[in-house]
Amino acid sequence: MEFDTGVPVYPGALGYATPYAKTGTRIHILFDRVHNTAPPQLEGRLLGHVMAHELGHVLEGIDRHSAAGLMKAHWDAHDFGQMSFLPLAFSAFDVDLIQTGVARWAESSKPQRDSRGAARKNGPV
Repeated sequence: MEFDTGVPVYPGALGYATPYAKTGTRIHILFDRVHNTAPPQLEGRLLGHVMAHELGHVLEGIDRHSAAGLMKAHWDAHDFGQMSFLPLAFSAFDVDLIQTGVARWAESSKPQRDSRGAARKNGPV
């Protein structure tokens, strides 16, 4: 995760993720935008929501948004108001995608076996 400021990408976005990347930074938080979006008493909660949202993209392994909740593309005044009292939640569909994505990662990180049953490194031999 990287905290960036003054980055001229994705106008209006508070962060972005690269869920398909295999190396490098996958989550970028545009901290100056978070700071300028929220009143001081909400800044920490907003930062947490942005971090969770972008982590959701990486764990799901896809670039999609939900109609409501934590994975909504653009939060509105109602969403910011809710953040003041309770965290926004992942939808049931997002929870399923995260569980599938984590299972996929777990499977791909298991050592592969050769024909004799000996462990070998994943990737090209």
